[in-house]
Amino acid sequence: SFDRKSLTYTIDENNLIPYYIGRIQLIDIDQLSFFHYKYYLKEPSSQILIEPQTGSIILLIKLDREIHGKKLQYEIHAINNYNKKNLTDILVININDLNDHGPLFEKDNYQISLNKSIQPGKHIFQ
Repeated sequence: SFDRKSLTYTIDENNLIPYYIGRIQLIDIDQLSFFHYKYYLKEPSSQILIEPQTGSIILLIKLDREIHGKKLQYEIHAINNYNKKNLTDILVININDLNDHGPLFEKDNYQISLNKSIQPGKHIFQ
């Protein structure tokens, strides 16, 4: 079976690419390590690559949470050609939102009047 910890990752948005996310791992409860699995995405993706021999997960594009959403999910397969055993699970990549966008204003300039007795930390404009 898949090691559950190797199926969920959290990364910051806007990473340099290619970016190594982690590695899919199996739990060998029978200790039959001579069975070698190959790892695949169910559907090809332009976003990530899974290296078949090692299970390494490589990010191929810069992710932006505002564009791609808070998480990506991929169906993955581990296939053992020796005994034809196939495993399937879901890989989840959570995307941390960085403060990479400044505030948006409706106008270029605003004019307000302030009383000089206003204390620091008080709300003055919205």
